[in-house]
Amino acid sequence: MSSRKGSRGSTRRVDGESNLQSQSSNQPTHSEGANSNVGGRSSQGSQQNKRKRGPTRVLNKFGLRPGEKLSVQFNTLGQAIGPNAAHFAHILGSTLRHSNIVSLQAEGWWKVSKEEKDKLWKEITAVAEKNSGNRALLEVLHTGGSKSFACYREDMTTEDYEPTQIDLFMKTHGKKNGKVTEILVCKHEKFDEYLANQESASLTPNEFYITATGPVRHGRMHGYGLGAPPSKVLGPKTSGQSSFGSYSQVCNKLGNVLNEMDQLKTNMCERIEERVQEETKKIEERVQEETKKIEERMEERIQEKMMAFMAQYTQQCQQNRR
Repeated sequence: MSSRKGSRGSTRRVDGESNLQSQSSNQPTHSEGANSNVGGRSSQGSQQNKRKRGPTRVLNKFGLRPGEKLSVQFNTLGQAIGPNAAHFAHILGSTLRHSNIVSLQAEGWWKVSKEEKDKLWKEITAVAEKNSGNRALLEVLHTGGSKSFACYREDMTTEDYEPTQIDLFMKTHGKKNGKVTEILVCKHEKFDEYLANQESASLTPNEFYITATGPVRHGRMHGYGLGAPPSKVLGPKTSGQSSFGSYSQVCNKLGNVLNEMDQLKTNMCERIEERVQEETKKIEERVQEETKKIEERMEERIQEKMMAFMAQYTQQCQQNRR
Protein backbone atom coordinates (compact mmCIF):
# COMPACT_ATOMS: atom_id res chain seq x y z
CA MET A 1 0.00 0.00 0.00
CA SER A 2 1.26 3.48 -0.78
CA SER A 3 1.46 6.00 2.07
CA ARG A 4 -1.11 8.80 1.91
CA LYS A 5 -1.68 11.86 4.09
CA GLY A 6 -4.81 13.72 5.17
CA SER A 7 -8.20 12.49 6.18
CA ARG A 8 -7.71 9.09 4.51
CA GLY A 9 -5.51 7.88 7.39
CA SER A 10 -8.28 6.14 9.32
CA THR A 11 -9.94 4.98 6.12
CA ARG A 12 -6.62 3.54 5.11
CA ARG A 13 -6.63 1.17 8.06
CA VAL A 14 -10.19 0.08 7.39
CA ASP A 15 -9.34 -0.47 3.73
CA GLY A 16 -6.37 -2.54 4.75
CA GLU A 17 -8.62 -4.75 6.85
CA SER A 18 -11.14 -5.17 4.06
CA ASN A 19 -8.35 -5.90 1.61
CA LEU A 20 -7.08 -8.69 3.82
CA GLN A 21 -10.57 -10.12 4.03
CA SER A 22 -10.94 -10.03 0.26
CA GLN A 23 -7.51 -11.61 -0.13
CA SER A 24 -8.46 -14.51 2.11
CA SER A 25 -11.75 -14.99 0.26
CA ASN A 26 -10.10 -14.95 -3.19
CA GLN A 27 -7.01 -17.00 -2.29
CA PRO A 28 -7.28 -20.59 -3.57
CA THR A 29 -7.63 -23.08 -0.76
CA HIS A 30 -6.37 -26.62 -0.52
CA SER A 31 -9.80 -28.11 -1.13
CA GLU A 32 -10.39 -25.91 -4.20
CA GLY A 33 -7.08 -27.04 -5.69
CA ALA A 34 -8.02 -30.65 -5.09
CA ASN A 35 -11.47 -30.21 -6.70
CA SER A 36 -9.99 -28.54 -9.78
CA ASN A 37 -7.71 -31.52 -10.29
CA VAL A 38 -10.31 -34.26 -9.95
CA GLY A 39 -12.88 -32.56 -12.22
CA GLY A 40 -16.18 -34.45 -12.12
CA ARG A 41 -15.84 -36.06 -8.72
CA SER A 42 -18.54 -35.43 -6.15
CA SER A 43 -18.20 -32.89 -3.37
CA GLN A 44 -18.03 -35.68 -0.80
CA GLY A 45 -14.28 -36.01 -1.32
CA SER A 46 -13.71 -32.34 -0.53
CA GLN A 47 -15.78 -32.64 2.64
CA GLN A 48 -13.53 -35.44 3.85
CA ASN A 49 -10.46 -33.18 3.56
CA LYS A 50 -9.29 -31.82 6.89
CA ARG A 51 -10.09 -28.14 7.30
CA LYS A 52 -6.91 -26.07 7.26
CA ARG A 53 -6.05 -23.15 9.51
CA GLY A 54 -5.44 -20.74 6.64
CA PRO A 55 -3.09 -17.75 6.45
CA THR A 56 -2.54 -15.33 9.32
CA ARG A 57 -4.48 -12.14 8.49
CA VAL A 58 -4.03 -10.25 11.81
CA LEU A 59 -7.24 -8.30 11.15
CA ASN A 60 -7.43 -7.05 14.71
CA LYS A 61 -3.95 -5.46 14.42
CA PHE A 62 -4.79 -3.58 11.21
CA GLY A 63 -7.91 -2.21 12.90
CA LEU A 64 -5.92 0.12 15.15
CA ARG A 65 -7.23 3.63 15.62
CA PRO A 66 -5.49 6.53 13.86
CA GLY A 67 -2.20 7.33 15.57
CA GLU A 68 -2.36 4.23 17.76
CA LYS A 69 0.84 2.18 17.81
CA LEU A 70 2.04 -0.94 19.56
CA SER A 71 5.24 -0.71 21.58
CA VAL A 72 7.77 -3.41 20.66
CA GLN A 73 10.90 -4.09 22.68
CA PHE A 74 14.15 -5.54 21.28
CA ASN A 75 17.02 -7.32 23.02
CA THR A 76 20.72 -6.74 22.45
CA LEU A 77 20.69 -9.15 19.49
CA GLY A 78 17.97 -7.15 17.72
CA GLN A 79 15.23 -9.72 18.37
CA ALA A 80 11.69 -8.64 19.23
CA ILE A 81 10.67 -9.49 22.80
CA GLY A 82 7.85 -8.62 25.15
CA PRO A 83 4.06 -9.05 24.88
CA ASN A 84 3.84 -7.53 21.38
CA ALA A 85 6.68 -9.56 19.82
CA ALA A 86 4.31 -12.13 18.30
CA HIS A 87 2.02 -9.37 16.94
CA PHE A 88 5.03 -7.65 15.38
CA ALA A 89 6.11 -10.87 13.65
CA HIS A 90 2.58 -11.55 12.40
CA ILE A 91 2.22 -8.06 10.94
CA LEU A 92 5.59 -8.26 9.18
CA GLY A 93 4.79 -11.72 7.85
CA SER A 94 1.38 -10.77 6.50
CA THR A 95 2.71 -7.54 4.96
CA LEU A 96 5.94 -8.77 3.37
CA ARG A 97 4.91 -12.33 2.54
CA HIS A 98 5.91 -13.13 -1.08
CA SER A 99 6.57 -9.49 -1.92
CA ASN A 100 8.91 -10.66 -4.69
CA ILE A 101 5.93 -12.16 -6.56
CA VAL A 102 3.01 -9.95 -5.55
CA SER A 103 3.86 -6.25 -5.36
CA LEU A 104 3.17 -4.42 -2.12
CA GLN A 105 1.48 -1.72 -4.22
CA ALA A 106 -1.39 -4.07 -5.09
CA GLU A 107 -4.53 -2.99 -3.19
CA GLY A 108 -6.24 -6.36 -3.57
CA TRP A 109 -6.31 -9.66 -5.41
CA TRP A 110 -8.21 -8.04 -8.29
CA LYS A 111 -4.98 -6.15 -9.05
CA VAL A 112 -2.95 -9.37 -9.27
CA SER A 113 -2.77 -11.23 -12.57
CA LYS A 114 -3.68 -14.90 -12.91
CA GLU A 115 -0.07 -15.76 -13.83
CA GLU A 116 1.18 -14.22 -10.58
CA LYS A 117 -1.49 -16.06 -8.59
CA ASP A 118 -0.57 -19.40 -10.19
CA LYS A 119 3.13 -18.79 -9.57
CA LEU A 120 2.46 -17.85 -5.96
CA TRP A 121 0.28 -20.92 -5.39
CA LYS A 122 2.95 -23.25 -6.82
CA GLU A 123 5.56 -21.70 -4.56
CA ILE A 124 3.34 -22.03 -1.49
CA THR A 125 2.60 -25.71 -2.15
CA ALA A 126 6.29 -26.44 -2.83
CA VAL A 127 7.35 -24.79 0.43
CA ALA A 128 4.62 -26.63 2.35
CA GLU A 129 5.74 -30.01 1.00
CA LYS A 130 9.37 -29.22 1.74
CA ASN A 131 8.58 -28.13 5.30
CA SER A 132 6.48 -31.25 5.89
CA GLY A 133 9.35 -33.45 4.76
CA ASN A 134 11.91 -31.59 6.86
CA ARG A 135 9.74 -31.75 9.97
CA ALA A 136 9.30 -35.50 9.52
CA LEU A 137 13.10 -35.86 9.67
CA LEU A 138 13.39 -34.06 13.01
CA GLU A 139 14.40 -36.34 15.87
CA VAL A 140 13.50 -33.89 18.65
CA LEU A 141 10.52 -31.50 18.46
CA HIS A 142 10.22 -28.45 20.69
CA THR A 143 7.16 -27.98 22.91
CA GLY A 144 7.41 -24.22 23.34
CA GLY A 145 4.49 -23.37 21.06
CA SER A 146 4.44 -20.17 19.01
CA LYS A 147 6.37 -18.19 21.60
CA SER A 148 9.83 -17.28 20.26
CA PHE A 149 13.08 -18.40 21.85
CA ALA A 150 14.01 -14.74 22.34
CA CYS A 151 10.89 -14.23 24.51
CA TYR A 152 11.64 -17.40 26.50
CA ARG A 153 15.19 -16.19 27.06
CA GLU A 154 13.97 -12.74 28.15
CA ASP A 155 11.49 -14.25 30.63
CA MET A 156 14.19 -16.49 32.14
CA THR A 157 16.84 -13.74 32.35
CA THR A 158 17.39 -12.09 35.73
CA GLU A 159 19.74 -9.35 36.94
CA ASP A 160 22.49 -11.79 37.91
CA TYR A 161 21.82 -14.76 35.64
CA GLU A 162 21.45 -15.32 31.90
CA PRO A 163 19.96 -18.65 30.78
CA THR A 164 22.22 -21.05 28.92
CA GLN A 165 21.41 -23.19 25.91
CA ILE A 166 20.79 -26.11 28.28
CA ASP A 167 18.24 -24.04 30.22
CA LEU A 168 16.42 -23.10 26.99
CA PHE A 169 16.43 -26.71 25.79
CA MET A 170 15.03 -28.03 29.07
CA LYS A 171 12.35 -25.30 29.03
CA THR A 172 11.23 -25.72 25.40
CA HIS A 173 11.66 -29.50 25.08
CA GLY A 174 9.86 -30.65 28.21
CA LYS A 175 8.39 -34.10 28.61
CA LYS A 176 4.63 -33.96 28.10
CA ASN A 177 2.09 -36.82 28.29
CA GLY A 178 4.97 -39.32 28.22
CA LYS A 179 5.27 -39.00 24.42
CA VAL A 180 8.99 -38.51 24.00
CA THR A 181 11.62 -40.14 21.83
CA GLU A 182 14.60 -42.10 23.14
CA ILE A 183 16.91 -39.37 21.82
CA LEU A 184 15.09 -36.70 23.84
CA VAL A 185 15.23 -38.85 26.98
CA CYS A 186 18.96 -39.42 26.43
CA LYS A 187 19.61 -35.68 26.04
CA HIS A 188 17.60 -34.88 29.17
CA GLU A 189 19.60 -37.46 31.14
CA LYS A 190 22.90 -36.00 29.90
CA PHE A 191 21.86 -32.46 30.81
CA ASP A 192 20.53 -33.53 34.22
CA GLU A 193 23.82 -35.30 34.98
CA TYR A 194 25.82 -32.24 33.90
CA LEU A 195 23.70 -29.83 35.96
CA ALA A 196 24.10 -32.08 39.02
CA ASN A 197 27.91 -31.97 38.68
CA GLN A 198 28.21 -28.48 37.17
CA GLU A 199 30.56 -27.14 39.85
CA SER A 200 33.22 -29.78 39.09
CA ALA A 201 32.68 -29.78 35.31
CA SER A 202 35.52 -28.62 33.05
CA LEU A 203 33.24 -27.33 30.26
CA THR A 204 30.87 -24.38 30.37
CA PRO A 205 27.12 -25.11 29.91
CA ASN A 206 27.11 -23.87 26.30
CA GLU A 207 30.25 -25.87 25.47
CA PHE A 208 28.73 -29.02 26.97
CA TYR A 209 25.54 -28.36 25.00
CA ILE A 210 27.55 -28.27 21.77
CA THR A 211 29.33 -31.54 22.61
CA ALA A 212 26.00 -33.22 23.40
CA THR A 213 24.00 -31.93 20.40
CA GLY A 214 26.68 -31.47 17.77
CA PRO A 215 28.67 -28.54 16.35
CA VAL A 216 27.15 -25.15 15.63
CA ARG A 217 25.54 -25.06 12.19
CA HIS A 218 26.33 -22.20 9.82
CA GLY A 219 24.31 -19.11 10.70
CA ARG A 220 22.34 -20.72 13.53
CA MET A 221 22.62 -20.94 17.31
CA HIS A 222 20.45 -23.45 19.16
CA GLY A 223 18.23 -21.82 21.75
CA TYR A 224 18.55 -18.26 20.41
CA GLY A 225 16.00 -18.25 17.57
CA LEU A 226 16.01 -16.20 14.39
CA GLY A 227 18.25 -13.16 14.09
CA ALA A 228 21.00 -14.45 16.41
CA PRO A 229 23.84 -15.92 14.31
CA PRO A 230 26.93 -17.37 16.04
CA SER A 231 28.93 -14.27 15.12
CA LYS A 232 26.65 -12.13 17.33
CA VAL A 233 26.50 -14.59 20.21
CA LEU A 234 30.05 -15.95 20.24
CA GLY A 235 31.79 -13.06 18.50
CA PRO A 236 33.91 -13.25 15.33
CA LYS A 237 35.67 -16.57 14.92
CA THR A 238 39.43 -16.33 14.44
CA SER A 239 41.67 -18.79 12.65
CA GLY A 240 43.12 -19.92 15.96
CA GLN A 241 39.66 -20.74 17.29
CA SER A 242 38.75 -22.65 14.15
CA SER A 243 41.96 -24.72 14.38
CA PHE A 244 42.18 -25.42 18.10
CA GLY A 245 38.67 -24.76 19.42
CA SER A 246 37.82 -22.59 22.36
CA TYR A 247 40.30 -21.46 24.99
CA SER A 248 38.82 -23.72 27.64
CA GLN A 249 39.10 -26.74 25.36
CA VAL A 250 42.77 -25.97 24.73
CA CYS A 251 43.34 -25.63 28.48
CA ASN A 252 41.59 -28.94 29.08
CA LYS A 253 43.74 -30.70 26.47
CA LEU A 254 46.90 -29.16 27.91
CA GLY A 255 45.84 -30.21 31.40
CA ASN A 256 45.28 -33.78 30.22
CA VAL A 257 48.74 -33.85 28.61
CA LEU A 258 50.35 -32.55 31.81
CA ASN A 259 48.52 -35.15 33.87
CA GLU A 260 49.73 -37.90 31.54
CA MET A 261 53.30 -36.59 31.82
CA ASP A 262 53.07 -36.54 35.62
CA GLN A 263 51.77 -40.09 35.61
CA LEU A 264 54.60 -41.23 33.33
CA LYS A 265 57.13 -39.47 35.56
CA THR A 266 55.73 -41.18 38.63
CA ASN A 267 55.81 -44.58 36.94
CA MET A 268 59.40 -44.06 35.79
CA CYS A 269 60.51 -43.04 39.28
CA GLU A 270 58.88 -46.11 40.76
CA ARG A 271 60.52 -48.37 38.19
CA ILE A 272 63.93 -46.76 38.75
CA GLU A 273 63.59 -47.15 42.51
CA GLU A 274 62.64 -50.79 42.14
CA ARG A 275 65.60 -51.36 39.81
CA VAL A 276 68.00 -49.65 42.22
CA GLN A 277 66.73 -51.80 45.08
CA GLU A 278 67.18 -54.94 43.00
CA GLU A 279 70.71 -53.97 41.97
CA THR A 280 71.60 -53.00 45.55
CA LYS A 281 70.38 -56.35 46.81
CA LYS A 282 72.41 -58.19 44.18
CA ILE A 283 75.54 -56.20 45.06
CA GLU A 284 75.09 -56.93 48.77
CA GLU A 285 74.72 -60.62 48.04
CA ARG A 286 77.87 -60.59 45.92
CA VAL A 287 79.80 -58.72 48.63
CA GLN A 288 78.70 -61.26 51.21
CA GLU A 289 79.76 -64.15 48.98
CA GLU A 290 83.18 -62.61 48.29
CA THR A 291 83.68 -61.82 51.95
CA LYS A 292 82.83 -65.39 52.88
CA LYS A 293 85.28 -66.75 50.30
CA ILE A 294 88.05 -64.46 51.54
CA GLU A 295 87.45 -65.55 55.12
CA GLU A 296 87.56 -69.21 54.11
CA ARG A 297 90.85 -68.68 52.24
CA MET A 298 92.37 -66.85 55.19
CA GLU A 299 91.40 -69.68 57.55
CA GLU A 300 92.96 -72.24 55.20
CA ARG A 301 96.21 -70.27 55.00
CA ILE A 302 96.33 -69.82 58.77
CA GLN A 303 95.84 -73.55 59.27
CA GLU A 304 98.54 -74.34 56.71
CA LYS A 305 100.99 -71.98 58.43
CA MET A 306 100.14 -73.41 61.84
CA MET A 307 100.70 -76.95 60.57
CA ALA A 308 104.00 -75.96 58.98
CA PHE A 309 105.12 -74.19 62.17
CA MET A 310 104.20 -77.18 64.33
CA ALA A 311 106.05 -79.56 62.02
CA GLN A 312 109.17 -77.39 62.06
CA TYR A 313 109.02 -76.98 65.83
CA THR A 314 108.66 -80.73 66.37
CA GLN A 315 111.59 -81.47 64.08
CA GLN A 316 113.79 -78.97 65.90
CA CYS A 317 112.93 -80.45 69.28
CA GLN A 318 113.88 -83.92 68.12
CA GLN A 319 117.23 -82.68 66.89
CA ASN A 320 118.01 -81.02 70.21
CA ARG A 321 117.35 -84.25 72.13
CA ARG A 322 119.92 -86.10 70.10
